[in-house]
Amino acid sequence: MIVELNLFELKLPIKVKRTYYYNPQTEPRLFAKNLGRVNKLRFFHSSDLVWVETVMVDVKLVPKELDNYKRAEEVIENDEKLFVRTLYSYIGKLFKDNEFIATPKNLYVNAKTKTLFQSNPEVSYYEAYQVKIYKLQNKFYLSVNPRYFFLSSKPALESKIKTPYVFNITSGKSFLCRKCEENELVIQVDPHTQKRVDFPQNYYFNFSPSEAEKHGFSKELYSVYSNVSKLFDRLQIDVGFLNQVADLSELYQLPLDKVEPVLVVYRFKNGSSNDPRKIFELGALENPGRMRLTFIFPKYYKEKEIENEVKEVFANQDSVYYRSLRAMGFVNVTYVRNTKEQNKAKFFYDESFNIENVDDIAKAGRVFAVVLLEGETPNLPLLLSKLPRNAIAFPIIKEKVLAGPVYIIRSFAYKALNFTEDAKAYELIDLIKNVLFVGFDLSHDHVNRLSHFALSAVDDSAKILYIHHKENLPLNEKAELELLQNSIAQALNRYKLVHGSMPACLLLMRDGIFFEDISYIRNYLDTLGLKYIIVEVNKNSNINGPKDLKGKILELDEKKFVYFATTYNLQKAVEINVVLNNSNLTPRQIAKHVYLSTRLFHPTPYVNLKLPYPLYVTDKVSLLGQLWKLYVPYFKPKQHNDKNGSNEHM
Repeated sequence: MIVELNLFELKLPIKVKRTYYYNPQTEPRLFAKNLGRVNKLRFFHSSDLVWVETVMVDVKLVPKELDNYKRAEEVIENDEKLFVRTLYSYIGKLFKDNEFIATPKNLYVNAKTKTLFQSNPEVSYYEAYQVKIYKLQNKFYLSVNPRYFFLSSKPALESKIKTPYVFNITSGKSFLCRKCEENELVIQVDPHTQKRVDFPQNYYFNFSPSEAEKHGFSKELYSVYSNVSKLFDRLQIDVGFLNQVADLSELYQLPLDKVEPVLVVYRFKNGSSNDPRKIFELGALENPGRMRLTFIFPKYYKEKEIENEVKEVFANQDSVYYRSLRAMGFVNVTYVRNTKEQNKAKFFYDESFNIENVDDIAKAGRVFAVVLLEGETPNLPLLLSKLPRNAIAFPIIKEKVLAGPVYIIRSFAYKALNFTEDAKAYELIDLIKNVLFVGFDLSHDHVNRLSHFALSAVDDSAKILYIHHKENLPLNEKAELELLQNSIAQALNRYKLVHGSMPACLLLMRDGIFFEDISYIRNYLDTLGLKYIIVEVNKNSNINGPKDLKGKILELDEKKFVYFATTYNLQKAVEINVVLNNSNLTPRQIAKHVYLSTRLFHPTPYVNLKLPYPLYVTDKVSLLGQLWKLYVPYFKPKQHNDKNGSNEHM
């Protein structure tokens, strides 16, 4: 038995042919630009020469007269970086020659496959293929991964629904949309330049899968994703031209001894299960049982009766919500009451989220504030700014309450457990103990040429001990080493403060490629006398297969693994590269614990994380501004043996 993967061994030798041309009648820069346009390859130039680099295949260059300008030719061997770069360029030419739209990150969209969503014909999906070159066991492979691409069905100026970005179907580039009205489309070209486009018919709005629910095609999207295996079956038909560089007739065969199905077991208060939803039957592992609760409604409800369905959820002690709270150990629910509203647990906010008599909430200690919202795009940052720091906001859209699916109400109750400082939903039975999990990332704003650093530290009981976020750094793929070292030091100090001793091991995870000087971090950790592990976690893996691989870890090389998280979305791998291992664990054991760290936290019992929990935190902190506080339960840590703590949600 084997597992098949979308990796195809290259046919080509590790060689690059470089051909030089000289045209005394044309400026080299212009000569290279024209040749690049007609041949769909990059031509380089110097003060007098033009040259092109190709892999060892018969590339038909045009025009025929080009041979008249040929001056020299050389073959470069065993330069792997040059070979990979040149092969990507040639693969791009093959796709463009076959009328695919080339987009960044080697994703190619088949414009002929446009299909309108039945649930929202304003949005269309296209079949696409992403390619990536891997080196495994000293051999090069081409990974070809079927994907889907989403655009508005009509050009931007005609589209009824809009998103922040527009996509040029000619160039394959996306731009921030600054204006789309009155037959005028304006895009942001760079930090200082906005441009009115000359051919707006070439621009369509981009859509991401995360916007599916907002635009009403989430259920149909799941059905579309279920057909991706059929695209694997059609590789030879749809992208058969890639047989020039790789053998598409045979998928990579991974033996079963390199495949580890992971059964994640949770220990709850009254038993164990591999299903996190069992918490409603088996109870939270730890919960002090106390909860202060209040409700905040739109101001017009002072004059209007609250809907019976809303009352049923939040006022009926036998509702799904209250039964779920009790099942998880909240046995002592008290209410923060409004002294100006007949002492009821109701407060009201106006259009600017100013909360009447908010002082009653501010002096109540830690309180869960259920905020009833209306409409799809409430101003949540404004809401957070108006709540006292001791209040934990639980915004919920009224329409979702009225729809009333049990899992939504149960998830809402489960969030209260996540945001209770002394509570613990469960314990992962197989997770290594006394480990500090640290994740860091750099997110980039290419428009404004800025980078943003984020680091988080989580212990093996899923408590967030430290978060550091520094914005508006100069654009750079590398984190500042001093900043990284100081953040790691703060995380270790916080662990010692909370646990009374240093961790037995530090597992440092870099989101993406570890561009930083690894020796600098290694030398620092060596001085501490700690066991440590450093890994790269790449969420943009291109490795996949036609069969169901969810819940499995695959060993591709001695220190290279991929895992497939169990999620509802399209099956997608996450790569793990073990960079340094100063521990007693094998690389395979390390990969398993990285995977298990995705289960340290569930936003709801119905959702699994794709990334390790510390990197989930850095994603939220980097991308959501102050809204990360709605998703990440981070409290001012208590010292070891301190039972009092703080009322403030960080």
